[in-house]
Amino acid sequence: MQENILKNRKNYKFYTDAPVPKELEHRLDAIINSCPVQRGQTTIARFLKCTQDDLDVKETLSRWVFKNDRTGYNELAPITAPLVYFVCSGKYQPCDDKHAYLTGGAMLVETMRFGYDFSFIGCTEEPIRHYKKVIQKCITNRFGIKKPLSQPYLALCIGKGEEDKSSFRSEYKLLDGSKIQYSKKINKDRIAPKLFT
Repeated sequence: MQENILKNRKNYKFYTDAPVPKELEHRLDAIINSCPVQRGQTTIARFLKCTQDDLDVKETLSRWVFKNDRTGYNELAPITAPLVYFVCSGKYQPCDDKHAYLTGGAMLVETMRFGYDFSFIGCTEEPIRHYKKVIQKCITNRFGIKKPLSQPYLALCIGKGEEDKSSFRSEYKLLDGSKIQYSKKINKDRIAPKLFT
């Protein structure tokens, strides 16, 4: 029997630039295309795939959205992970979140079977109106989606994670020269699930 591959999983905040194998990327794409939808095609989540060639897009979709309200730190995994799937819904037609989480869970297991790390990043802030327009323009230009989408509400990050236990606050320089605050420290305070048999 295969050892429990999820036992030591960490929700990494920072990723190295080690590339993700194309075979894994294709399998994750196939999972997205085959996961069941319970409420009909009009409520499915939209998965926007970004690779290592999309650093500018990852920065645009992340810097004003994926931020921890409590600490003020930006979440850097959606920027640094070599493969990221940003999850959005239609702006005027919210999607069924359960579809996104079910799909993400299936992707997590496949990623870990390949020996790679997977982070769910969902700490978000509401950007001001100007940045919402910047995000919409980026989505239209990169993905060709004309109908407005909501800002990403979840980032599924894949690659090789890195944790720096001594670093509480660091700066990351974006492509435009500006800097954002982040931490590689992983929050390990979690409530253990209960299994009843």
